[in-house]
Amino acid sequence: MSARILFICGSLDVGKNGVGDYTRSLAGELSLLGVKSLLVATHDREVTVLTREDQQPDNGSLLPTVRIPRDGKDDRYGILSQTIRGFGPQLVSLQYVPYAYQLKGLPALFGKKIAECIGALPLEIMFHETWNLPVSLTDNPKDWAIYRLQEKFIGDMLERLRPAVVHTHLPTYAARVGRFVDEVTPLPLSTNIPVATPPGSQHVSGVFRIAFFSQLATSDNLLREIDSIHEWNTGRGVKTELVIIGGNQGKAQHLRDAARARLPDLPVAITGFVAATEVSHHLAGAHIGMTPVPVWALGKSGTVAAFLSHRLPVCAPEVGQDGNSFFSAEPRRYVMTAFDPTAYERAMQSIGGLAVRQFTPAAVAERFLNDVRPNLASVAE
Repeated sequence: MSARILFICGSLDVGKNGVGDYTRSLAGELSLLGVKSLLVATHDREVTVLTREDQQPDNGSLLPTVRIPRDGKDDRYGILSQTIRGFGPQLVSLQYVPYAYQLKGLPALFGKKIAECIGALPLEIMFHETWNLPVSLTDNPKDWAIYRLQEKFIGDMLERLRPAVVHTHLPTYAARVGRFVDEVTPLPLSTNIPVATPPGSQHVSGVFRIAFFSQLATSDNLLREIDSIHEWNTGRGVKTELVIIGGNQGKAQHLRDAARARLPDLPVAITGFVAATEVSHHLAGAHIGMTPVPVWALGKSGTVAAFLSHRLPVCAPEVGQDGNSFFSAEPRRYVMTAFDPTAYERAMQSIGGLAVRQFTPAAVAERFLNDVRPNLASVAE
């Protein structure tokens, strides 16, 4: 008998919602493991009427999908309850982001409503986000109040729902949520950029390429690291190039202009949106990945997963709040907050041994299923 899992998330518009894309990809990979899934978006931002359709992840499977408009007058929880009864899942998976279920990130009654819908069914919750931690009370009292309320609502939700499994990508989130539950289980984030071109195969002799991908910003910290890499390369007779792959084009142009203001002769390529296979080709020609993502949040960055799966060390100069970037120490070995030639060369000597399968959708789906399987078995029996 095939396992049956119903996934709940906020929105499921293809390519416009990161959590929705993650959910669709995970369900698609689970289908290859014999799991039947149904996806429900309870607050979909891109539909105006109740929509029932089949969605297709990259692996070609078809996933029955229900999309309930965020701003409609539909009885969203009544529809969810009916869908659960009709599908008969063995487990419900809730993909949690506060702002997905309430515009201001304060879904006060959400836990109560979900509890009424799922009844005694076992539940897995994936925390993609928890609460925003303000810098200080005096900076913005409103932000501090929102933080406290988000924290309270998550605690109330967990006490009411009592999930069988709680997952998250980040140690920081695990520490926060761990105050309310007995155990939080790590689940790595997979990359949506398969390795289509062998890492390093597109290197050009005498050229060192810095890659930005998808997540773009311009800051003094990032520009200083570009300067440091350029200085090192100049001293050894190597040309530095910058390639900006995908992402917002306005941000890409701003980054290019800021980098060239400091280094007028720096070659900068902006690819615009390209298919995943072409992203892989560009990464195979790069020597290091650079990201504006804060160090503590690297473990939930698909960009960073793509860098590491292509065996690129990562320069992440935006430190932000304290916290480990990954649960595992292995990926952390290839992250530097400031470029250092010795550390970089050491990383390149060992990164060939990095277990990159951990970043693939297939590996994440296997891990997810292993974590929830005991609960599936108890329902099936």
